[in-house]
Parts: sequence; C-alpha cells; structure tokens
Amino acid sequence: MSFLFCLRGELMLGGVFHSQLQEFLNEKGLSLDQLIYGSGGGSALERAWFEAFSEPPFLSLGIIRYFPRMVRGLPRVYLRNDPSQSRVKKHFDHLPSLKRVGSERALFSLYSEIDLGKGDRLTVFTWVMNDGWGDLIAGWEAIRVLGEKFPDLEISWVALVPEGKTAPKLTGRFQPHWVFYRGDKADISDDAMSALSASDCILQFPTYYPHTDELKDLLLTPTWMDLGEYGFIELDAFHPKSGRWCLGLHCLEKGILIHKSKSASFAELKNESLLLSLFGTTAPGPLEEEQYLANHHFYLSYLTTVEGGMIYSQALVKAHERDDKDIDCCVPDISWLIDCIEAKRHLDIQGLKELEIYFAGQKYSASIGERGKKLRIFCPGQIEDDDFRTLVRLSGEFLGVRGDQSFSEAISANKAYFYDGRSHAQHFIQDLSALAENRIGAHRTALTIFRAMRKTLIYHLPIQEGEWVEELYFQEKEPLTDLGLQVGLALQDPDSLAGFKKLGRILVEEYSANEFLCHLIQRGFCHRRRPDLARRESLIWDDFFHGRADFATCFSSFKVSF
Repeated sequence: MSFLFCLRGELMLGGVFHSQLQEFLNEKGLSLDQLIYGSGGGSALERAWFEAFSEPPFLSLGIIRYFPRMVRGLPRVYLRNDPSQSRVKKHFDHLPSLKRVGSERALFSLYSEIDLGKGDRLTVFTWVMNDGWGDLIAGWEAIRVLGEKFPDLEISWVALVPEGKTAPKLTGRFQPHWVFYRGDKADISDDAMSALSASDCILQFPTYYPHTDELKDLLLTPTWMDLGEYGFIELDAFHPKSGRWCLGLHCLEKGILIHKSKSASFAELKNESLLLSLFGTTAPGPLEEEQYLANHHFYLSYLTTVEGGMIYSQALVKAHERDDKDIDCCVPDISWLIDCIEAKRHLDIQGLKELEIYFAGQKYSASIGERGKKLRIFCPGQIEDDDFRTLVRLSGEFLGVRGDQSFSEAISANKAYFYDGRSHAQHFIQDLSALAENRIGAHRTALTIFRAMRKTLIYHLPIQEGEWVEELYFQEKEPLTDLGLQVGLALQDPDSLAGFKKLGRILVEEYSANEFLCHLIQRGFCHRRRPDLARRESLIWDDFFHGRADFATCFSSFKVSF
C-alpha cells in the first residue's frame, strides 16, 4: 500500500511505466484512485475523508451548519457471490473531487454578501420530464426562494413541457416561457431563446436536459449552473467529477428546499369537487370542519406504486383500529389505485370492513369484511399547487409522499410521512433511512417505519445483472400486508411521531438547501464580474483538494478576498 501511495504522491515515475500502468487500469475498468482506495472496500478513502473534514474547524470558524457529515458512506457496489467484498463506485474514487464537493456549502457561503439587483439577469431553465409536474414545481420553488432573497434580480423562466400536457396554474409574478416538446428534444421558441440569450447566468434545475451541450453552443455568453434533484449524486450527470451539483441528504449533496408553513383550514381549498365530497358544500365553516374531524381521520395520500399504496393503506387501518372514526384519503393520482383494484389487492387489507371510492362525481362501494374500518378514497383530479400545500397542512400525521416536492412540503409542515418512491428515488430513501438510524436511534418505532420505506423499494427496482450489485440486492422481499401491519403498529406508539418530529427539526436546521441555492447564484454572478476572484478561489482551494493545506487554512485565506 505504501508503494501505491507513493504513486498517488506523484513521485518520479518513468513515462513508459506510467503509460503501461494506465493502460492496464483502463483494461480492467479501474482508475488509479480505485487501485489505491478501492482495495479496502472504500475504508481507506473514507478515512482520508474524515481526516480532511472534522467538526472542530467548522465550529471555530462559525460554519458548523455547513459541516459535511458522512452518514451512509461512499456509494458502493458489492460482490454478488460474497457481499463482504465491496468497492467504491467508479465516480467516487477520486479524493480531490470528493473534497471539492464536500467543501462547497462552506466555500460558497463566502459569497453571501455579493449584491444582486437591477440589471442582473438570471434565467431558470427547467426540463419537465413526462412523469408528473414535480420538475415544474421544483423550478417554481427555486424561483420563489431566489425571488424572496433578491427582490431586484431580473428572473426569467423557461420551462420545457411534454406536448399534450395541461400545465398547472402557478401563482405569483414569475410565469414561464412555455416550450412544448415531443420525444426528448425541444424546438425552443424565439421568445424563450431571447430570454436565455439575454441572461447573465442560467440555472438549470432540477433535471438535466439531454441536449444541454447543443444549447450551450448556441448561447456562448451566459454562465451556466446545473443543479439536480434529490439523491441524484450517483447519476452520470451529477457525480462528484461532473462539475455539477445536486440536492439531497448525502454528505456530497446540498440539502433539501424548505419553506415556512402555517396553519390551514378546509375553507382555503379551491377544489370544489373535494369540498363537496367531504362537506356537501364548497364553503365549509368552522362548525362543519369540527363536526367532520370528530368523525373522520383525513390524510393526503400522494402515492405512486401499488406496493406503497398497499402498505400505506394497511398501516392506516391498523393504526386506527382502536377508534370509531372513518379514514378519508385524498388521492391526487389514482393510477396506483386502479392497478390495485384490478389486481384485487385491496382485499388483502386486514381490518378493513368497507371501501368507498369517490371519482368523477361517482361513488363506488365494496364490502370487504364483517368488521373493521371504513376507508374512503377521494380522487379530486389534478390538485393546484396552493391546494396541495393546504392539504399537506390539513393532513393527519402520516401523509403519503412520493417525490422531492411532496417530501419538502411534509418536512416544512413538520409532518410524519410515508415515502413511496420509485427506483429513481432509491438513493435518496437510503440516505433518509440512514440518517434516521444515525440521529433518532432511540425512537425504535420510528425506525420501523423508515425501514419499511426502504423495503418497499425492493419491489420495483430493476433486475441487477453482472458480478457487482447494489446493497438492496441482498434485501429479501417481505409480504406487503406484514409490512403494513408493522408500520401501523408502530404508528400506535406516540414515540414514533416524536421520532419523526425530531428528524424533521434536524432536516430543517442542518439540511436546508435554501442558502446554498442563493450562494450558488451569487458565486456565479461574482465569477462573471470578477474572473480574478474565480482564479484565486481555484488557486487557494486546490491546495486543500490535493492535500497541500488543511480546510481551515484555505477557508481563512480565501475569506480575506472579500
């Protein structure tokens, strides 16, 4: 190993030997860092990380909230036939890149005093994928954060939307230039191109448009910044060597978006269909709300998979088996429910007496058992963003969430939740579960629920081929009813809610990405105005990234530049 570290230290090596070594590594699909750090399953690389990042310097510098706390560890793959053997994934084997990404929240905070105002032009560029409106709402949320922080900043918004989709209504002064596309490439309109061309900086968020490079070739002057959605650090577009950033809970990611929440009433809802189903009127007063809640539990259930819907429904029925109230669920997306009914999976819910479904002005009823709970499911169609936020606040503790925005809404409202994610949310849910294990270990019933979220993923992960596999490959599937009963029993313990509340406070206080988003934009404008400062940043921080200076020295040295 000492010889390998000599190689990393760039001692004098013959050019022929170096080229032969590189050729050998390329044939094996390895890099020099993998040769050095990967042989110990990443432990040597993680030890180097902990040597580079420790809490005392962050405390002494007053920036402890930017400390990159490693919880889940570096992303790994495991040997299929011997899971005790693992190696760090190929994009995570370069220590200077890891140190760069780990230091960015602290480093970028030094740009917090950069003024942005009249004459400064930013365009947010959002590619909305054909799987819902989460990407659009994420772009809108980023604009809201930036607009509140920089009221004089000129912000434009270009949104690429699949052809044939009806965009939701968005309130506020920031309205996008709509560009409708077919396939995966958009014919960007003249007004959208004008907005992009006139920009000083462009923020692409939260997905990475596959034709970005072509667009950049057409727009030579703006400064581009690419910020990805939660948990995408392991994707090719956002790994540590990519030069891009992404949000999420891993120590290499930048946190989650948070906003202030307030109390709500049903009277604030604009969805008349839902109000009529619940109250028989579109204008319920305080008395009607009180009477309704005396006889019903109300939940927002924004789910995406049959498996998640089954576990969630079973959990609610089990959690409330000791009271006489009906359970009402508002289900904005009914696709999973249709699949569930067609497969007759709803019949597997233990303790369910009656199921009622309200859809398109019709009521459908089914008797399930002789005794138990009544579950009423309301399908009001597309929910506007303002109504969605109101429903989050109105929901009982344990609402269903399925993506970045609904998760952020749950955290902002300090609610307990069930995250029903598809395969693209795999690494985010793993990070969330690992954080719960690390920070709320005393709340055992809360951990039961987080573990069930992780186990739900196993049902819809792609089949893994090859010699090396992901961690979840070794997790066995558990019956959905059993998982739902475990979660429901855990919800009966008040300590599970206490665990969720504690973790929620940790996420708000330590993992908010709002500041990073603002600092990222400030840095982009600053580097555009002062390329000398960009060069100075690179010069100073390269010493930390390559082990020639420690973090505190570089932070203090660069701080005087401002």
